[in-house]
Amino acid sequence: MKWTQHQAILAHALADLFRNDAHLFQVDANECSITHRLAMYIEQHLREASAAARELEHYVVDCEYNRDEHRTKYIRFDSSIEVHGERPYAPYPDIILHRRGGGEDRNKMVVEVKKSTNAQPSLVALDLLKLTGFLENPLYYDFGVFLNLKSETEKPHVILAKKVTQRAYRQIATEHRKRWRNDLEQCWLTGTTSIEQVWQLGHHLGFVDVDLNVIDGKQRWQ
Repeated sequence: MKWTQHQAILAHALADLFRNDAHLFQVDANECSITHRLAMYIEQHLREASAAARELEHYVVDCEYNRDEHRTKYIRFDSSIEVHGERPYAPYPDIILHRRGGGEDRNKMVVEVKKSTNAQPSLVALDLLKLTGFLENPLYYDFGVFLNLKSETEKPHVILAKKVTQRAYRQIATEHRKRWRNDLEQCWLTGTTSIEQVWQLGHHLGFVDVDLNVIDGKQRWQ
């Protein structure tokens, strides 16, 4: 499954979310309410795509899914810190596109969402740590996506969308990945960093901008 397929599914799902569920943004509803609806639309467009591409038909979309086969899903941070009292960290990703159970090539895309009213630099740093952790052994997701969505507005939209691919991430020297992830951990722990510093580290780790506003030459919202 190529990135362009994920991109199209995400763009159409976001368009549906903003069109049908703008109220959630207007009242600044909890992020779980928003990610649930977004996951529902991703699933709908995944099913449409699988009708034309049979390799997609066994994949599903889950929210806060914490299993790796029958085990608890873990990702490891690089320093000796604990996250929520745990090390390694057992995350609950906002949205994943995957094939449940075992087998190769089962994990495709993981998405973390932050509303504009909840996008503190320390929380964004933690999301980037989680997304890069999902690219590592033993999970090996193909793509990680971070979405910052405008809330408390009549016209919700994507403020910022970033993706990181396993291929780009694995091309970074191991010692550099370790150093920059440690720096991100400190951004999360101290809570005193700027969003610019967080994204500088994110770019070092392979995150790039992605346009989810236009697909197939058509504007999907605004």
